[in-house]
Parts: sequence; C-alpha cells; structure tokens
Amino acid sequence: MKNFQDLEDMNLLQSIVGKDYLKRCITCNMVRPSLDLENCPHCYKNYLFFIKSNEKYSVYENRHN
Repeated sequence: MKNFQDLEDMNLLQSIVGKDYLKRCITCNMVRPSLDLENCPHCYKNYLFFIKSNEKYSVYENRHN
C-alpha cells in the first residue's frame, strides 16, 4: 500500500482527491468515454486503481496492467 506522500510524489493525489478519474484516466490522461467502463481502453489500467476507506487513499500494489 502507498501513503499520501507516495501519491503526491507520483502526481496522483490531486487527481484522486479531485475525482478526476470520473472524467479521465489519471494514468494516461485520456478522456473516460463512459462511467460504466472499469478499465481505460487506451492503457488498460483500472480507472479506480486505488481504494478509499476511512478517509484514507491507498494504491493497489497489483493494479491491472
């Protein structure tokens, strides 16, 4: 699991907090064509490769490739 500093270092924290994953893939930055899609059709990464629980965000270590 990653912590907040890791997410910030990866330039992902602001995108996650701002819920940018609802509009675009925060891995490859391509527009998300539908909220029904779980994986980006361009880079095949899971749109929600992190988990939010008890106000904590964590990145899946084995996210989809």
